[in-house]
Formats: sequence, C-alpha cells, structure tokens
Amino acid sequence: MNQPRPPQGQPPFPDVRSALLLTVGASLAGGLIGVFFIDLGMLAAQGLGTAIGIGGVATLAARRIAEPQAARIGMTGVEWRAWPMILCLMPAVLVASELDNFAFDWSPAPKAEASGSTDADPSGGADASSENSGGETSVIPAGASAVEPTDEKDVANPTEEPNSKTPAPEVPEPIPPLIDPNSPFSLMEGLIVFVGITPVVHEFLFRGVLQQGLVTQLGLSRGLMVTALLSTILRLPYSPTVARFVAAYLISFGMSWLLGLVRAATGSILGSIVLASLWAAVGFTALALEERMALPGVNVEGTHLPVAVTIASVLLVAWAAQQVHAAAHARVHGDT
Repeated sequence: MNQPRPPQGQPPFPDVRSALLLTVGASLAGGLIGVFFIDLGMLAAQGLGTAIGIGGVATLAARRIAEPQAARIGMTGVEWRAWPMILCLMPAVLVASELDNFAFDWSPAPKAEASGSTDADPSGGADASSENSGGETSVIPAGASAVEPTDEKDVANPTEEPNSKTPAPEVPEPIPPLIDPNSPFSLMEGLIVFVGITPVVHEFLFRGVLQQGLVTQLGLSRGLMVTALLSTILRLPYSPTVARFVAAYLISFGMSWLLGLVRAATGSILGSIVLASLWAAVGFTALALEERMALPGVNVEGTHLPVAVTIASVLLVAWAAQQVHAAAHARVHGDT
C-alpha cells in the first residue's frame, strides 16, 4: 500500500524546477492546440487543448518516472473505507461559493451610467439623459432643449455637420457566454469538457505526475503546497475586481490543496479525480440552471447561502480535511 520510492541514487522526478517548466509547457501546449481548433467553437477548442495539449505533456513527463510508473503516479484503486471521507469534502464547493459572495460584497459598486439616473422623479420632472454616439451619457438640465444650438457656427450654418475632432470609438460587442443554458448541445458539450475531460487531465498531471516527485523531494506539507500553487498558476482565474481576484486565487489554491491531500491519503488519483469532477458538476449545474432556477448564494450574485448551510459545510469540510490530512501523514510517514 505504500507508495514506491525512487531507486537508490536516482533523484525523484520531477523536482521543483522541472515541475514549473512542465506547468508552463502544459499551459502553452493547451493554448496552442486550442487556438488550432478554435473554428470548432470555444468549448471544443478548450476541451481538445486540455486533452491533447495538457494531457500530452503529462503523458510525456510520466514516461520519465521510474518504475513502477503506474503505482508512483497513483493509477490504483481506492479502498472503500476512504470514500465517505472523500465525499465529506464535497461541501467545499459551497464554502468556496460563499467566499466569492463575500468578495462580491467587498468589491466596489459599479459606477452609474448617468449621474441623474438615480435621482429620477417618478412624475417625469427629473433631469432627462441621452446617450451620445460615443457611448458616454450626457445629462440635459430640466427645461433645456435637447436640440438647442450652443455654438455660433451651428446657428449660422444649421445644415453643416458638427465639427468632430476625433471619431467616436466603436463600442465592442459583448462576449457571448461559453455555455448556452438554452442549448442541449452546448450543455452536453460543457458537461463533457468541464466535468469529464478537465478533472481527469489536470489530476493526472498535478496529483499524478507532479505531486509524487514533489512530495518525495520536499515532504508532505511543502510538496502539497507547491503542487497546489502550480495548479493554481495553470488555471488562472478571472475576476473583474481585486477582492474577487484574490478570493478566486485563494479558493483555487485551497481546493487544489484538498485534492492533493486526497491523493496522498489514498495513494491513488482516482479519489481526487472523482472529487474534482463532483465539484465541477455542482458548479456546472448551477450555471445550467441560472436562467431556470435561482439558487441564492450559488448562481445569483449579491446573495448568500443560508447561514445554517454555510456553518454545516465549514464544519463538515474541516472535519473531513483533518481526517484526510491524518491519513496522508500516516501514509507518507509509513513510506519513510
């Protein structure tokens, strides 16, 4: 049951530098493959980039691991006693969602498009506003004429076009959503990419190929931290505000650390793959139901989970993480 150690005199692979290079290489390979298949659509391009690009780098790196490769990577089964402990970590996705909700509360409110729009008079006597061709909003005082000329040249030559120093910038079209909740084909495609392909490939690379070398070289705690950091680097989260950006990085790091604990505790990447897929399935379901069912604290911005749900999730995840950490420490200690 103990993870095999490298042969005498052979350094573990990968070390920290090699792991960093593999992460950067996987990111570049996935991006290039995705660009090559971009005509198939964003979802298909992302799925193929992950499977071929990142998966290809992980497969090539796995060949450098000493025999028995399968046992070192963690391509083994998971004891049935470990599954309840693993499944108790599922509410971590709810805790992550609530952290993002608090980050949303701490983020500055978006600026109003017009200064007079918030002080509108229900009777219709408030200031009127009109949007000019450049996308900016001009406020017209009450009682003033919207076509009243303000320049002598305009009075003398009313038919002459107004002098424009610079052309009005074109307003970019909004980026379409990656998944269309109203399209069964888009939902199926997203389910395959986000719940099927991505967790398997990422766990194979990070918890399988990279973690076994880093934990052997650095020890359990530092090995898990470096692996989680590299995993977070590959999956750069996007956020429109600083608070949500920081929260997204902390969430990604924490969940990657939990996946590493599961891998270390069970000696298998199967448990971390299943857990990552379940987390992705929860997020995907919330996204798919966004236009059909409002789930406060999950798919409705500005809302929070019920307090009882949040407290129960935190307590359950904290207990399960403690149990998994103890099992991982015992397993690694047994290897030494």
